[in-house]
Amino acid sequence: MEQIPQPYKQALLEARKMPRDYFLGPSAPSLLQLLLPGLAALVFSVKSRDCKVVGDPERAADHSKTARCLNIVALTLVILISAALILLVATSKDFLFKKVQEVLTEIHDSNFNEPH
Repeated sequence: MEQIPQPYKQALLEARKMPRDYFLGPSAPSLLQLLLPGLAALVFSVKSRDCKVVGDPERAADHSKTARCLNIVALTLVILISAALILLVATSKDFLFKKVQEVLTEIHDSNFNEPH
């Protein structure tokens, strides 16, 4: 097996030390972009990626942590909003179904109670 030259070995070690930028977190689900934390997470993940390119791992790690936290907040908000919408639709469906049944029953009763 061939030995890796020292400059390349050093570059590989530095690349492994670079923090994640969490760029795909906010950009994958587009619903996260509608929320302010998702948009802020996208900004911080781009900043993290820029710092990685420049070679500033400390600032990249800081921006990466912020992006991760904002992704978690945005995902939690999306889950809560989705659950609330599902509950709203489920409960309103029963309410609307009952109202429609009452109206149909009144129409049916009024048709049979009228003299012909």
